[in-house]
Amino acid sequence: MHRARAVIAGVLVLLAIALSPAHAEPSPVPVVQVSQGTATLRSGIATFSGGGFAPRSAIALAVDGVPAGAIDADAAGRFAISLAIAGDGAHELSASGQLPNGLIQVVAATARPERPAGSISQIYLALADGLGAVLLFAGFLLAFRLLRRPAAA
Repeated sequence: MHRARAVIAGVLVLLAIALSPAHAEPSPVPVVQVSQGTATLRSGIATFSGGGFAPRSAIALAVDGVPAGAIDADAAGRFAISLAIAGDGAHELSASGQLPNGLIQVVAATARPERPAGSISQIYLALADGLGAVLLFAGFLLAFRLLRRPAAA
């Protein structure tokens, strides 16, 4: 659902740019190509990258379907950007712009929160697993001793 909103938002932004008064000459509706980008999310900062765009072309960005600015592709048609993201959970990122052949491309990716190795929650889980195993062993040992105890006469 989020990916569909991100793709639709990207297409709408590009169509709005193409239909603006600065671009008054009539043009057919471009064909859209959807590609997969890469994204990571750590401490509220999403790093988003992709490629395949026309060299040095404008790329419109959107987060969860909401326009989030623009960036220019590099000489090879790639982009990489870091965006501040508000809110918890996963976020859908999209970048839309022109391909070298003039068609429209939308690059989409999902940024999911990453937990760094050795985070407090991972340490607590490891301690809880170890403590649970010790308590389980102690319970079996106590039950075994109680069952092996000679009956009182």
